Amino acid sequence: MSILVVDDSKVSRLLLQRLLERGGFGPTIGAASAEESYAILGLTGGEARTDVELVLMDVELPGVRGYDACRRLRGEDRLRDVPVLMVTANLGPEHVQEAFNSGARDYIGKPVQEVELLARVGAALALKREMDARREREIELLVLKRQLEEANAGLQRLSTEDGLTGLANRRAFSTSITSKPTTTASGIRRATRSSSSSPARSRSACIGRRISSRVTVARSSLRCCPRRQRPVPCSSGRRCASRSSAWASCGATTSRPAPW
Repeated sequence: MSILVVDDSKVSRLLLQRLLERGGFGPTIGAASAEESYAILGLTGGEARTDVELVLMDVELPGVRGYDACRRLRGEDRLRDVPVLMVTANLGPEHVQEAFNSGARDYIGKPVQEVELLARVGAALALKREMDARREREIELLVLKRQLEEANAGLQRLSTEDGLTGLANRRAFSTSITSKPTTTASGIRRATRSSSSSPARSRSACIGRRISSRVTVARSSLRCCPRRQRPVPCSSGRRCASRSSAWASCGATTSRPAPW
C-alpha cells in the first residue's frame, strides 16, 4: 500500500514525499496532474499501477482542479473509502467547506508543517484501517451465519430421515401431524349451536319488539271505554260520566287490558 501525492509543483511534491517517508508513511508515488493520478489509479481504462491507501492532493492543479478530481474518486466504488487530504493555501471558510463538500477527509494548509502533515495523515490512515477491519469482521460474521444456517438445516433433515433408506422416519411423520391445525369436538358443537340458535333468537326478538310497540300505541291512544251502553270502570275508580260521547274526558285509561 502506498500514498499518492498529487501536486503540479515538483519541489512541493518531492518535499511532501520526503516528509511522509521520513515519518514512516511509505512508499509514496507522485503525480503532476489530476489526469496522471487517474492513470495511476486505473480510472482511464487500464489497470491500477499500485494499491493506494491515501491521496494527498493539491487544490490548484492544471486542467482539473483538486475539488473536481476528489469528486471523481468518490464516484468510484473501489476508491470511495480511500481518504483524500486536500493541500491548499486558501484556508478561508468557503474553501474549507468546498473541500469537505467534494468528499475530502481532511485538509492541510500551506506552507506545510511536518508535525501537522504527519498527524493528519496518521489519523486518516488509522481511521481507514479501522473501517477496513470492521468491514472484514462483518463479512466473516455473515459467512459464519450462513454456514450455521446450512448446518442447522442439514441436522434437521438428518433428524427426519432414515439413515439407511433415506425415507422419512417416525419423527417426520409426528412433526407433520402435530403441525396441522385441529378442531375439537366441543368447538364444533359450540359453532353448530350458535349458528342454529341465532335465527330463532333473532325472530323472537323481532316479535317481542312488535308486540311491545303495539301495546304502547294502544295504551297511548285509549282514553276510556269506547262502549256507550256499558261503561267500564276506569283505572281511576270512576265510571264514564258522559254516555253521549264515545270517549270520556277523565284522562284515565281503562283497567281492561287490550285484546292484542
